[in-house]
Amino acid sequence: MTDTPADNSRITAADVTRLRFVGEPALHPDGRRVVFSVAHTDSDRNEYRTHLWLEDAAGGGKARQFTHGKGRDSGPVWSPDGQWLAFVSTRNGHREVWLLPADGGEARRLTHTPHSAGSPVWSPNSRTLAFLTAVGPDDPAPAAAAFETEAARKKRSAAAAKARKEEPQRITRLRFKHDGDGYWPGRYTHIWLQDLDEEGASAGEPRPLTDGDYEDSAPAWSPDGGWLAFAANRRADPDLDLGTDLFVVPAAGGDLQQVIGGTGIAGQPAWSPDGTRLAYVGHERGPEWGFGSNNILYVVPFRPGADTSGERIDLSSCLDRPIDNMVLSDSKLAAAANLPIWTPDGRTILMTLSSWGRCSLYRFAADGQGTPVDVIGGDREVVNPACTPDGRRIVYTVSTPTHPRDVFVADLATDGSVMAERRLTEVNRKLFAERPPAPAEEMRFDGPDGTPLQGWIIKPPGFKAGRQYPAVLCIHGGPHLMYGFSFFHEFQVLAAEGYVVFYMNPRGGQGYGQAFSDALRGDWGAVAQDDLMRGIDVLLAGGYVDVDRLAVSGGSYGGYMALWIIGHTHRFRAAVASRSVTNLISMYGSSDAGWVLEDWEFLPLFSRPDAYQTLWAHSPLAYAPQVQTPVLLTHGADDLRCHLEQAEEMHVALKRLGKVSELVYFPGASHELSRAGAPKMRVGRLDAITEWLGRYLQEEPSAHD
Repeated sequence: MTDTPADNSRITAADVTRLRFVGEPALHPDGRRVVFSVAHTDSDRNEYRTHLWLEDAAGGGKARQFTHGKGRDSGPVWSPDGQWLAFVSTRNGHREVWLLPADGGEARRLTHTPHSAGSPVWSPNSRTLAFLTAVGPDDPAPAAAAFETEAARKKRSAAAAKARKEEPQRITRLRFKHDGDGYWPGRYTHIWLQDLDEEGASAGEPRPLTDGDYEDSAPAWSPDGGWLAFAANRRADPDLDLGTDLFVVPAAGGDLQQVIGGTGIAGQPAWSPDGTRLAYVGHERGPEWGFGSNNILYVVPFRPGADTSGERIDLSSCLDRPIDNMVLSDSKLAAAANLPIWTPDGRTILMTLSSWGRCSLYRFAADGQGTPVDVIGGDREVVNPACTPDGRRIVYTVSTPTHPRDVFVADLATDGSVMAERRLTEVNRKLFAERPPAPAEEMRFDGPDGTPLQGWIIKPPGFKAGRQYPAVLCIHGGPHLMYGFSFFHEFQVLAAEGYVVFYMNPRGGQGYGQAFSDALRGDWGAVAQDDLMRGIDVLLAGGYVDVDRLAVSGGSYGGYMALWIIGHTHRFRAAVASRSVTNLISMYGSSDAGWVLEDWEFLPLFSRPDAYQTLWAHSPLAYAPQVQTPVLLTHGADDLRCHLEQAEEMHVALKRLGKVSELVYFPGASHELSRAGAPKMRVGRLDAITEWLGRYLQEEPSAHD
C-alpha cells in the first residue's frame, strides 16, 4: 500500500473505544456552571457508560465528574431556582429520573415506573417535574416510591422476555416495530407530573396529564406554570398518517387544546417569555418520513379556547434551508437537543439551521420581519444550544472535521451578538495528541446539470505530492441528510490506512434548498450517480489519485448507492455496502419504515399496476448481473430499518451469478451499528472494511482485473 504513519501515530479502528463523546450541556440559571454528559466505552462490558461532568462557565477551570457508577446518566436539567439537577439514569437497571443537589451530594431516585421514565422538564416554580413514561394496560402505575423490589422488577422483566420468545405474539398495528427498540410492546408514552416539596422529595403520587392510544412527546411548561405544550400524533389513524400536531393541556389537568393541526409535522414547542406564543419546528408538506422536507421555524399565538392556527408566522422558509441539524457523523453518541430559544424580550428566537455542510445558530425576528442572522457559525457543526434566563450567556457543543463535539460558551451582547466565545472542554486531547486527525479540504464544483455541489477530501497522513494514492468514495445515508464540517472516525481510519477519502453531498441531501432535496423523488439512483461521478472526475483531475484504485462505500441509502453504482459502472475496484437497501419491493414490508419512505419517495406500492415494476427498476438487486466489482456487505443482524434480508438477497444473487461477495453480519446490532453499536462490533466492522479495501486496492493489479 502507500506510505502510512507508524502504527502508534495513526488513528485505528480500535480508537473508537478511546473516544469520548460530549453532549447535552446545560447552564446553571446563574450562568456560572455548565453540566454536560460524557460517554465512553466500558471495554469489560462491551458497552458505553455516560456520566455528568461540571465545569466553570468562565473557562480555565478543571472539569469534575459530577455523577458516577456503572449506568448511563443523561438529560441533565437545572431547576429554575438553581437548587436541583434532574437527570435520567440507568443505574438501577432501567431509565428513571433522578435528582441531585446543585452543589453535589447523593443522588436520589425520583420516579418509579414499570418500564422507564425520561425527558424531565421543570415547572417554572421548581416544584413539579414533568416526565414521559409508557404504561401498558396490565402494568402497575408509576409511583413516588418503589412498588416492587429490584429483584421483583428483574423477575417481571425476565418473565415478559420469556413470554415474547415462547408465546404467540399477535400483531394488529401497521407500525409494529422500530429499529433499536424491537417490536411494539403494547403501551403508549404519555406525560406525567411529580410534585416536590421544599427538600426536593416527592410530594404525593405522580399523576398522568395525558392518556389514550397515542404517543406524546416534547413537553414544555408555560412561563406561568399553568399549561404544558407538547407534540403528538392524535390523528384518526396514527399508524397511517405520520404527522404530528401541537397541543396544550392545563397543568392541573383537563381537556386538550389543539394549537396546530396541519398536513405535515409540528414539534419542538417553546413558549415565549410572556406565555402568549409558541415557537415550533415543522412543515406542511404532508406526513412524510425521512427529512425530505425543509423544517421551518414557526410562531403561533396561544389563547385559551381560541383557534389561532390561522395567525401562524413563518420565520425561516425565506432562507430555503432546513431548521435543526442535518449534519451526519459517527461520533455523536451523546444525545443532542435543539429547541427554539426565545430571548427575554420576546422579540427574537435562536435556533439551529443547516446549510452547505454547516449547522449554525441563527437569530430570527419573532414577528417574521427582517433577515435572519447567523449568530454562531463557521465551518463547523454547532448544536445543543441553551441559554441563561437573562439571555446573556449561551452554551453549545461544536464539532469540526478534526474534533468530535466539545462544549463551548459565549457571552451575548444586548443585541444578541456574540462578545466572547470560550472552549470549555477538549475531552479527546490525549488521544489526538498521540494520533492527530487529518484535516478535511472543502471543494466546490458544478454538477452535470450545473447545480453547485460540495464535497470534502481527507488526504492520508504523510501525503506526498507527486504520488498517486488509492481513494475511497463515501456516500451518506438518509437519503435526505448531509455530510458536513463534522468529525467522522471512519473517515480518519480510512485516511490513516493510506487512502484519499472523498465524500460529498449529491442531489437529494439537505442543506442546499428544497429543490435540491426533491431531486431524488422517483429516482434514487441515476440523479445521485451523475453527481457522484462528476465528483470523482473532479477528484481525479487533481492528479494524486490512481484511477485504477478506486473504491466506493456507503451505509443505508449510501449502501444502496454503492450497489447501484457498481451495477451501472465498472470504474471501481472494490465496494463496501453497509446496512443497505437492495430490494425496494421486499424493503417495503420488512422495514420499520419501508412503506412510509417508499410511498413518499417513489409511489404508493398499490396505487397502480406497474408500481412493482417501478420499484424493481430502482432496486440495486435488479442489476446484480451487471456487477463486476467485488462487494463486501456489512449488516446488523437486528437491523429493523434495513432488514438483514436486504444484504442476504444481494449476497445470494451475486454468489449465484459467480460474482465476488462477502457478507459480514453483527449479532444483536441495529441500524445504528456504525454510530452507537457495541464497541467491539464497531471495531469489527471497521476491521472488516479496511481488510477488504486492502485486499483490492493494493499496489499490484488484483486477480479479478
